[in-house]
Amino acid sequence: MNARRLSVLMLAVFLVSGCASLMVDTIEALLKQGIELFTAGKYDAAIAKFQEVVRRDPRSWNAYLYLARSFIAKGSWADAITSGRKALELAPSGGEVVPVLAQAFMGAGLDALGRRQFP
Repeated sequence: MNARRLSVLMLAVFLVSGCASLMVDTIEALLKQGIELFTAGKYDAAIAKFQEVVRRDPRSWNAYLYLARSFIAKGSWADAITSGRKALELAPSGGEVVPVLAQAFMGAGLDALGRRQFP
């Protein structure tokens, strides 16, 4: 009976660890697919991939960074700023994030000026 319990327990551990590994691979694959879509100019499809990454791993600063880049490309300034801020909050250093966030702020400001929506 003890050997049976041990084998069932070991099987459960292997299954759980295998699923965790598969989940990580899936997140990395989604991020890679999103970057490829972004590079190809397919921003809506890229955004969907990055949002799925963030849904699965809310601490993925790189997904937030590419979300910001994608929103900038679409001129969705509020979303770009929100994603850029989250990337900056989570990133180990701001080196890659700060220029993207600055671009989002600049784009939002220029857009507001162009539409004469400023105090």
